[in-house]
Amino acid sequence: MNYELELEISAPRELVAELFIDQARFKEWQPSLLDCKSLHGNSGEVGARLELTHRMGKRSIVMSETVRESNLPERISYVYEAKGVWNPVDNHFQEISSGATRWRFKTEFQCKGFMRIMSFFLPGAFKKESRRHMQAFKAFAEKEAAAQGSVRS
Repeated sequence: MNYELELEISAPRELVAELFIDQARFKEWQPSLLDCKSLHGNSGEVGARLELTHRMGKRSIVMSETVRESNLPERISYVYEAKGVWNPVDNHFQEISSGATRWRFKTEFQCKGFMRIMSFFLPGAFKKESRRHMQAFKAFAEKEAAAQGSVRS
C-alpha cells in the first residue's frame, strides 16, 4: 500500500526541519509516543536509529526508525520496522516563502501476517493516522514559529 499526503505549514523551512528531527520534543506532537531511545548515531544523520514505543489503543507497539537519506532542510527519509511491518517514508520540505513550508509525505507499507490483513481491510486507517500526525506536527511547528516571531505575514 502506497500513498502521498501534503500540507502547508506557516513556518520557515529551516525551523520545520529542525523541529521535525528534535527527539527531545517528539512527545509535544506525537501524543501516542510513550518512549524514544537512541540506538545509534545523531538525530537526522544517515544511519541514525531510534527505538520508538507508541500506544495503539490498549496496546503498545515498538518500532525502529532508521534514517536512510538526509538532505535537510529539504528532505529526510526513514525506514520504520515493527512486527509484520516495513515502512519507508520520504518527507520533503519545500520552501513556499520565507515563512511557509509545503510538506510532502510519501509512504509505503509492506505488511505480513495480521498487519497485512489490517492493511487490506482498513487502508484508510493508515492514511488517517498519517494525516493526524501531520496535522499535530503542523500545529506544533506553527506554535513554535509564532513564539519565535517567524510566522509569515
